[in-house]
Amino acid sequence: MNEWTESQIYENVKSVLVAALEANPEAIQPQALIITDLGAESIDLLDITFRLEKIFHIKIPEQYLSTESGGIGEGKNVAEILNVQLLVDFVKQMLKETGIRISQ
Repeated sequence: MNEWTESQIYENVKSVLVAALEANPEAIQPQALIITDLGAESIDLLDITFRLEKIFHIKIPEQYLSTESGGIGEGKNVAEILNVQLLVDFVKQMLKETGIRISQ
């Protein structure tokens, strides 16, 4: 796919989270913390990474969604900052870096 809309990205990320975490779709809100609120564990983050890579045809560096330092939170506790919107924004950035257009 050469172009994604923001709503398509959000809905696909939401679907990944529902499937990987067996979460209630209504619990997947932009500010929901993936680890703290939705109950993701380290192994779930790997599953989420693989699913996102498959859907969006992107390569996510291993450390980005890691609970170790150096990931998406740049040394911050990922459990405290990784929410659904941050994950959506991250996917959008990764898509843009591969030359994919993002439209409204």
